[in-house]
Amino acid sequence: MATALITGASRGLGLEFCRQLQASGWTVHACARSPRDLPVLPGVVSHGLDVADFAAIDRLSGDLADVPIDLLVNNAGVAPRHNADLGDLDYGLWRQVMDVNTLAPIKMIEAFVDQVAGSERKLVVSISSELGSLTRIDENGIGRSGAWLPYRVSKAALNMAHQAIKDSLAARGVISVLVHPGWVATALGGMNAPTSPAASVKTLLELIERVTPEDHGKFLGHDGRAIPW
Repeated sequence: MATALITGASRGLGLEFCRQLQASGWTVHACARSPRDLPVLPGVVSHGLDVADFAAIDRLSGDLADVPIDLLVNNAGVAPRHNADLGDLDYGLWRQVMDVNTLAPIKMIEAFVDQVAGSERKLVVSISSELGSLTRIDENGIGRSGAWLPYRVSKAALNMAHQAIKDSLAARGVISVLVHPGWVATALGGMNAPTSPAASVKTLLELIERVTPEDHGKFLGHDGRAIPW
């Protein structure tokens, strides 16, 4: 039976990953700051985890040391829209965004690489965003999202970090990809977004099923298209 580890699993995309993977027969380890907010479903194991607490990540890795993890989904993220442009920047808040969106996914990979490498699928998926693409910052209306500096910079840095570690992961047989889930109606994306979490995760899981070693290190849209850096 395949096993997944999902961060940010109490709502939005993370919750949908739990629901859909569980419905497909996976064992799911679901992580959120408040475990009482996690779904109570057969095959879903709840863990309290603040991904900005790296010591807590190490403790969870120790607890799951003997659990092969076929799929690690780095989904937890924050995207404050206030204090996000010149003249109004909150640098303390920006550091928190970097901790959650950039450093935490890499810490999760580092802490759980043995469990992933010891599984059958050996797959890491990190949720990124087109808003972190330097090439596309002013294309297709993306620029209309405003400066949104902390979020954009955190995702661009996540993309770079994934590129920087891909050779180390490949040496362990691990496949890692970055994915853009689309504009999704979540607390982060806003309720006016055209795509539901269920629809986004359905296409993401279909994409994940198609991922091969040739996709290692790529930045992909939920529809499978390559996204420029």
